[in-house]
Amino acid sequence: AQVANQAKANMTIRLHCDSINNGGKSGAVLLGPSKTGKYTAGIYPASQAYAQLLKKALQENGVRVNGIFERSDMTGFNWSTVPVVIFEMGFMSNWNEDRMLADKAYQTKLMKAVVSAIEAYEQGTSSANR
Repeated sequence: AQVANQAKANMTIRLHCDSINNGGKSGAVLLGPSKTGKYTAGIYPASQAYAQLLKKALQENGVRVNGIFERSDMTGFNWSTVPVVIFEMGFMSNWNEDRMLADKAYQTKLMKAVVSAIEAYEQGTSSANR
């Protein structure tokens, strides 16, 4: 959060992979700051807007998205003064998904969705500032 704050980033995207004690769980998860969080209300709208764009881009590329979830208990959100989203790219605890996550072609597919969503987000913020 401090690095992004000091850089005055337009958006911070943290890339992670999930794991759970369930080898059948699959799909991406997007986490964002809470609308009602004590420290995150100011960055919520932009964070949520990007999360929605990323969800759409992923789904358009055939990636299952389990949802967008708000969190008020994460220091990476609570300390951030710039919009932020965590992209949980899939479940390493799922053998098939773990193999996909290690595949360069699948990684490229995921990052193309990230870039597409960034471009759409930047277009939206540029239009809003005119």
